[in-house]
Amino acid sequence: MTIQFPTALQLGEAIARGESDPVELTEQALGQAEQQPTVFITVLHDRARRDAEHAQWRRDHGCRLGPLDGVPLAWKDLFDVVGEVTTAGGRVFNQPASRDAEMLRHAGQAGLVCLGKTNLTELAFSGLGMNPHYGTPNATPGNGPQRVPGGSSSGSAVAVATGLVAAATGTDTAGSLRIPAAFNGLVSYRPSTGQHSVRGVMPLGRSLDTPGVIAQTLDDCLAIDDALRGEVVEPLSPLAEGELTVLLDEQALDDPAISEPVRAATLAYADRLTAMGIRVSRRSVSAVERCHQLIAKYGWLGGYEALAEYRLLLEQVPAERFDPRVRDRILAFAQRSPADVVMLYRERLSLQ
Repeated sequence: MTIQFPTALQLGEAIARGESDPVELTEQALGQAEQQPTVFITVLHDRARRDAEHAQWRRDHGCRLGPLDGVPLAWKDLFDVVGEVTTAGGRVFNQPASRDAEMLRHAGQAGLVCLGKTNLTELAFSGLGMNPHYGTPNATPGNGPQRVPGGSSSGSAVAVATGLVAAATGTDTAGSLRIPAAFNGLVSYRPSTGQHSVRGVMPLGRSLDTPGVIAQTLDDCLAIDDALRGEVVEPLSPLAEGELTVLLDEQALDDPAISEPVRAATLAYADRLTAMGIRVSRRSVSAVERCHQLIAKYGWLGGYEALAEYRLLLEQVPAERFDPRVRDRILAFAQRSPADVVMLYRERLSLQ
């Protein structure tokens, strides 16, 4: 992938060398974010400037908090920021948060600048990334027709893809980090469940939600991931040959729904990994196919959990205040049998 903008670690290095100023960097990012209302729901001018001024003081006095100190970071609007409403991409919530999400606190301890809160699919319930309330973020290259940005972390991905920030946070319940990253030529992965605190993060499916990072490089994702866990960020050491194994699901590649260019690109990347000394295991994974069968038969577990989370709200608040695509899809799970949910939880334990 061609890097179009400085990465988060590159910005941190420039700040450390005195080649970049955290305050100027933040002012530039704030100005650009203000011009992108479909990408940023809230631009945190005062908070970001205060964070940047502190980062500059630490740099000037030789006490930086780490390699990311002074680097602006955007936050999907599911994360609580004290004094700000967590909108979840909708218009029905109006209570300002009483404290920062725990991951936001960890980011501050690493010196990251809290720039603003990014757009998303309402309630994070879609992989397309469209939003009728704030507009749909757009990073379509060239002059072609606008394409969906991928969701639900659409604003975070577009903010990185357009160079507004070097990295942004998101959440992943069923692909909401990986899909928008893939759609915008970026990098992300789904961290292991429980790796990050979800305190202060608005849920969709509590047993499935996983916060994470979208960036231009894997190095950035890993470094920021460490910071968001409250751990010390250390440089990555080169992998020994054969130390890492990547699983390539042959059965998924044979799925007729996958287009030939996507299949060819996947195989090409597998060849590149092999050439780098990374072991690529190509085989069918029966558990993946079993998951598909269970979803087709019983429905998606995340949908049931979303129903449990928001049914009362969706039924009591006037329907026109919600994205109808989101509202209707969540409430549709109320028509399913409770026995289906029990079967899904049983089968999940078996598969795990």
